[in-house]
Amino acid sequence: MQAYLFTLLIALLFGASSISAENLSSYVQRANQAWVDKDYRSCQRTLEHVVDVYGQRGRVVMGSKFGEIYYKKGLAELKLAMQERKRGDETLARRWFSMAAESFQICYERYPNE
Repeated sequence: MQAYLFTLLIALLFGASSISAENLSSYVQRANQAWVDKDYRSCQRTLEHVVDVYGQRGRVVMGSKFGEIYYKKGLAELKLAMQERKRGDETLARRWFSMAAESFQICYERYPNE
C-alpha cells in the first residue's frame, strides 16, 4: 500500500507533463514493485539509477519530495545489509549499512521537509 501511495504521489506531482517526469515515475514504479516482491537489490539498483540520472536536478524536478527516493534507497540498503548479515557476510553487510547511512544523510540534509 505504501509503495502504491508513493507511486501515486509521483504521478500526481508530474502527470504526463514531461518526458523526464514520466521516466522518473516509471522508475519509481519499478522500484516500488521490486520492494513489494522483496527484491531489494533490484529496488536499490533502480533507485541508484534514479539518483544518478536525476540527482543533480532532483530538487528542480520534485522539490523536497526527491528526498523520498534517497529514503527508500536507504531502506532497501538496510534490507540488503540484514540479508548479508543473516548469510554471515559481515563485510558486505557493513558496506550496505554504510550506504544506507549515506542515503539517509542525503535525504535529511539536502531534502528537508518543507
